[in-house]
Amino acid sequence: MERYAYTPYGVATILDGSGTTPRAASLYGNAFQFTGRTWDAETGLFGFWARMY
Repeated sequence: MERYAYTPYGVATILDGSGTTPRAASLYGNAFQFTGRTWDAETGLFGFWARMY
């Protein structure tokens, strides 16, 4: 289990299941982030149907 904490600008911090220890990357390869958008690690952009941001 892992948790995600977001800044007001949407920058995610991945935490362990207890929510206390930050991780460098997801252990599960979760591509979905806040609002259900997909995260493309290669480009560093979010997928919004027709565009990447």
